[in-house]
Amino acid sequence: MQQFLSLLWIMLPLFVGFFIRLHKPQQLKLIEIAVNYSVYLILTVMGIGLAQMDNLGGNILRIMAYAGLFLGGTLAVNMLVMGWFDRRFPWKNHTPQDAPESRLRAFAGSLKQVGVVVLGVLIGYVLPRSWQMPEQTVSYLLMVLLLLIGIQLRSSGIALRTVLINRRGVQTALVFVLATLSGGWLAGSLLGLPASQSLALSSGFGWYSLSGSVMTQAYGAFWGAVALMNDLGRELFALICIPALMRRHPSLAVSIGGATALDFTLPVIHRSGGVNAVPLAISFSFIINLLAPILMVFFAGSSF
Repeated sequence: MQQFLSLLWIMLPLFVGFFIRLHKPQQLKLIEIAVNYSVYLILTVMGIGLAQMDNLGGNILRIMAYAGLFLGGTLAVNMLVMGWFDRRFPWKNHTPQDAPESRLRAFAGSLKQVGVVVLGVLIGYVLPRSWQMPEQTVSYLLMVLLLLIGIQLRSSGIALRTVLINRRGVQTALVFVLATLSGGWLAGSLLGLPASQSLALSSGFGWYSLSGSVMTQAYGAFWGAVALMNDLGRELFALICIPALMRRHPSLAVSIGGATALDFTLPVIHRSGGVNAVPLAISFSFIINLLAPILMVFFAGSSF
């Protein structure tokens, strides 16, 4: 219960941010810049924490293997279930030609985030071994990030009513969540993990900065790194596969990136799916961005 309350306290700024609405373009631009720098700072700090982990060299292969298993399990079930959903309930959408250079630019942006984590690891190796990062550093940074994201979502002009009346977006979000949690539970079962931990690790839905931080707080740096790599891997996979999936499986294409459909993968969705795919992506990802922190806190604070 104490762990659940601690995680809930960390998530509080997200909901506080929903009550703050900015209107001036300059203010919104500053919030966007602050969000980007906050993400990079959190990734750097997480890298430093990884460097200070005992026997990092011996654990890195395990981290990659576990993250690969979770990524493979969740993506496999996602593609099977969402592919069935598109065939069973087809959604007609005009699909224009994709712009490959834009996809490459987005892919490079994801690799930059991986590079920031590596930079953090290198900084951690340079720092004296006697120096230890303050225990609550990641928590405080995460609270700042969530406050900024809450303000950003509230100020984006997206009315909750508009999101919820997009029937296809709501359906896609619910099917995606169930499929992802099922895939994560299967992956965790193969590793012998408790169901609650398996579900917590798979509840990031591509929101790597949040999942890595929350799982670090809940289960330690090792599992934080697993969650981070799992969700970063989802983003990279989505950037590559969205254009190929959009024509025949639009709901799968929009959902494959999870929470990133509201930011990193939205330009690729727009270019490959056209303007008609944007409302679906916004509705879907807005719901996912609301559910991800709630589900992560619930499962990480549970024991079953």
